[in-house]
Amino acid sequence: MPAPPVLPPPYSFPILASAAPVVGSIVMWAVTHSVYLLAFAFLGPAIALGSLLDAKWKGAGAMRQEKSRFAVEVATTRLAIDDAHRRERATLQQRTPSPSRVLASPQSDPERWRQNPDAALHVSIGSGSIRSSLDPGPEPASGRDRMPDAGTVVRRLWEDAVLLDNAPVVVDARDGIGVCGPSVVAMAVARGIIIQLANILSPAQTRVSFGAEFEWLADLPHPRAPSEVAGRVQFSSLSASAGSPHVTIAVAECAADLPRDCRVVLDTAAPTAIVRHPQPARLGPVTPEAVTEEQARGYAAVLRRCAQAEGLHSAVGLLPEWVHLASLPQRPGQRHLSLACSVAADHTGVRTLDLVLDGPHVVIGGTTGSGKSELLISWVLAMAGNYGPDAVNFLLVDFKGGSSFAPLARLPHCVGVITDLADLGAARALNSLRAELRFRERVLARCGVRSIEELDDHEPLARLVIVVDEFAAVVDGFPELHRVFSDIAARGRSLGVHLILCTQRPAGVVRDAVMANCPLRICLRVNNRADSVEAIGTAAAAELTRLPLGRGFIGLSGERPQLVQFAQSERGDDERAGARWPQQLVRRPWCEPLPSSIDLGRVPVYAEAGIGFGLSDVPEEQRQPCAVYDPDRHGNLLVIGAHGSGKSSVLAALQAGARLAAATGRFSSRVQWIPSSVPGAWDLLTVIRRELRGRGGAGRLLLLDDVDVLLSRFPEDYQRAFVDLLVAVLREGGSASVQLALSMQRSTSALQAVAALCDARMLLRLPDRQEHVMAGGTAADFMPDAPSGAALWRGHRVQVAMVPVPSRLGQLEPPPRLELSEVSGVIAVSSRPRVFARALHAHPQIARVIELAGTVGTDIEVVDGSSGRAVAFVADPETWQSRWSVLEQLRSGAPMVFDGCAVTEFRAITRLRALPPPLEPGSDTLWLKDAVGTVRRVRL
Repeated sequence: MPAPPVLPPPYSFPILASAAPVVGSIVMWAVTHSVYLLAFAFLGPAIALGSLLDAKWKGAGAMRQEKSRFAVEVATTRLAIDDAHRRERATLQQRTPSPSRVLASPQSDPERWRQNPDAALHVSIGSGSIRSSLDPGPEPASGRDRMPDAGTVVRRLWEDAVLLDNAPVVVDARDGIGVCGPSVVAMAVARGIIIQLANILSPAQTRVSFGAEFEWLADLPHPRAPSEVAGRVQFSSLSASAGSPHVTIAVAECAADLPRDCRVVLDTAAPTAIVRHPQPARLGPVTPEAVTEEQARGYAAVLRRCAQAEGLHSAVGLLPEWVHLASLPQRPGQRHLSLACSVAADHTGVRTLDLVLDGPHVVIGGTTGSGKSELLISWVLAMAGNYGPDAVNFLLVDFKGGSSFAPLARLPHCVGVITDLADLGAARALNSLRAELRFRERVLARCGVRSIEELDDHEPLARLVIVVDEFAAVVDGFPELHRVFSDIAARGRSLGVHLILCTQRPAGVVRDAVMANCPLRICLRVNNRADSVEAIGTAAAAELTRLPLGRGFIGLSGERPQLVQFAQSERGDDERAGARWPQQLVRRPWCEPLPSSIDLGRVPVYAEAGIGFGLSDVPEEQRQPCAVYDPDRHGNLLVIGAHGSGKSSVLAALQAGARLAAATGRFSSRVQWIPSSVPGAWDLLTVIRRELRGRGGAGRLLLLDDVDVLLSRFPEDYQRAFVDLLVAVLREGGSASVQLALSMQRSTSALQAVAALCDARMLLRLPDRQEHVMAGGTAADFMPDAPSGAALWRGHRVQVAMVPVPSRLGQLEPPPRLELSEVSGVIAVSSRPRVFARALHAHPQIARVIELAGTVGTDIEVVDGSSGRAVAFVADPETWQSRWSVLEQLRSGAPMVFDGCAVTEFRAITRLRALPPPLEPGSDTLWLKDAVGTVRRVRL
């Protein structure tokens, strides 16, 4: 607020200042007796008079400036108050428009019907003065130094700021509004309040009941409640029980006749109009606004046209709040031509949906708790009750664990339920859909028709309805399925494959390629207008209330969406639907998942050459043929798997399968196990390599289990040589039809060359995804919980037949005993000479044992072999190398026996570069080098 002008302080005459010069002049005259000094006596009064005149002149100027400043500030403040009041009044009128503004609003008003019926319902009951939102500060008070007329101006300005004139007086209609007074005026005022409520309350959320005086309300799009009370209008929420009041507008001659629901009372005959209010401070003069019946009826017609454009109409009130599926009459159509069934109730009675004529595909939208799963169950049960398994089959996809479709899984029409509990199984089943499309194309081509509608009734091809709950979760887990569903949506009509896709938010989830082929749209309650518009073209579904469950809109291409109440099933409906049809074999679009264990005798018959060892899963061809390994075509085989994954069972199955294949002429090679012992594996591979180089040993399949474990058991000097043996057999065996089937837990660096020469590879369960990828698989094929014998073979999953693993795995006979019948002396080299010497004493063909560590060089001359028994000279490797002359004297005719010696010690004494045959670690086997230089294993 502007500060009032400040009055200048009053000016008083300076008596003492004027008298002082007079007294001084008289004293000076008395002393000097000069009359001239008396002239100074007139100086003081003259100066005082001048000061008085000057003060009055300056005070008048300051007062004129203050008045000018005050006038400018008052005018500026008044303009600011008027401008702020104008904006505030416009805001209030826009927020709560008066009846005249409501009548003038366009039909396509975007703010219409956005009000939540459970929130405050602000309506204007007229215009008047209300407290403004401006804050002009504390109420001004008059002061002694302020001009009285200026204080009055400031107070009036302050009062103008705090009060907003000609503003809408707003009340909450939930308090109930009563209008009393002369009938004609009261009814006109009540109409203005009612059209405001009709403008903010959606017909999808509220119903209206009214008396005969308000018969024009029948033109509103809002559903009518069954109860009608004279002189009263009630708006009720559709989510509440029928007839429960939400807002009451009543008209009477006097306030005493109004119902107690009306806490706000307007008296059109009273000066202030408002005579009762729950907040007495809100009472004040109000000028109500009247609306004629003709204006109200015209606006009701505008609202009806708007509701029709948005898919809302007064049929809402005629819909039941719950419909039992069994109560709907069913009239099935002709097989191959229709899937018509009754699934809902509308304002005409029963609503029928035909997935063939209305579809062929449908998208269902609805937020959590809107009744999507119940709708899917009811629709499937209705189709199953009308058509047999030879006419329609159902594939159910539920990525919420499978519990939603539990009642449908028992139907004879159901060909499977896919859940998110097994991603590999879900991907396998959905991948089979491509094969199903190809199968149906072949059937139509064989019959010479273009679509399933042209097939004869005896043709066993049934329509396949794929029901997907939570479609967003399905495509999020498997993005590649977008292409599968797009393919089905494009070709499904002629092939008889239909999609029912259910999702919480259709916008952005269902791609345009699918939506373009879904002329049938269903939308239950959704959370935002965009999802409703995406599904049915209007925002009407976003206005639906939480109750009743299962209420939604059906939208067909080119037609206005229709509000319906979908039926719900009860316990036993699935049993009644399935009991109508006899049990019959239903063709599934894919084979059952591979069993966790199979017997080799149950492996399917196969025509190709090779060894059948298990069951292969080929979902893209909808079959599970025999898994065959043909060594001639596939080459060497490498089996990689963790402990307990079934590696040994694979090799045992190959051996057993080879016997069966040989009986039918599909395999002619001999199967032979490579021993799991170090000596046995070395000897056999050495013999085979010798035969291959000599062009012999053809037509063999060698089985070697746990090659990495076997390699680790070899002494360090032999590991590289053993790998070289394997590489030689792997590389040279192909030309002689000699192949190896190896198994290992992981491909180590030492066995990289071996793994590289295996043309075929079989992957079983591995400890983690990284090892699976390093073994040659892909991350998508990793099977962390695969059973024993489950493997990847030639791009497909297989289950290897369970065959007992042989206990000995091709073990060779133990080495022969040491034979010394034709020799007179033996050179014994031992790392434990004394212990070995005692052991040699017990040999029947040894007459004497001499330990060189305790003898002199002449003792060798006492050797006598005439008795037929030999003399053994025993020493450790160091002693023999120090007694080189004795060693050279005996070397020419005496065999050498090595006990517990290293390869380097053997080479140093024998002067041979070739490795001796390896010994089993911890065994009592010896090396024997005979007189001709042959080295072999013997036992003492």
